[in-house]
Amino acid sequence: SAQDKIYDATTNVQLNKDQLLLSGKVQGDDLQLNIAQSAFDNKQAGVNKSVNLTGLTLSGADEKNYDLLVNNLNLNATINKATISSIGKVVKDKTYDGNTAAVVDTSNASLSGVIANDEVSVRVGSAAFTDKNAGINKTVSLNNVNLIGNDAGNYQLVTGLTNTATINKASIQQ
Repeated sequence: SAQDKIYDATTNVQLNKDQLLLSGKVQGDDLQLNIAQSAFDNKQAGVNKSVNLTGLTLSGADEKNYDLLVNNLNLNATINKATISSIGKVVKDKTYDGNTAAVVDTSNASLSGVIANDEVSVRVGSAAFTDKNAGINKTVSLNNVNLIGNDAGNYQLVTGLTNTATINKASIQQ
């Protein structure tokens, strides 16, 4: 059987070779199945993905007594999504205006856990301060947070749905 794994941007797969049975092998014979290469059909996260095996051969002291017939060698395994643990600061400080609306700016967002060369960024639909009052490092709730980009489907965001920002006091002139 093939082992499930967490997305790593490769098609590499580990096999449980002890679980690959040789049907028709006489008990006590020295016979092993060798596999030159095993790989997922693509690098994308997904459930029950096909695993391709190439270069199947037999070895061992009794291998000359057997022919290798490959029947129903369909292996499947899952590539689970990798986790992104933070999105960094995506809310701008503002001056008191009497409401809780916050301005989202993802241009400086940092995604912790993205594999080099993968195209993933974050989109935040809206954000709101917990209250309208001036204050430093106030909690801001982020709404409709989505990962976007060619490789976004290989990741899941597990934290980072809140941010902090400052509501500066408004200036009053006479």
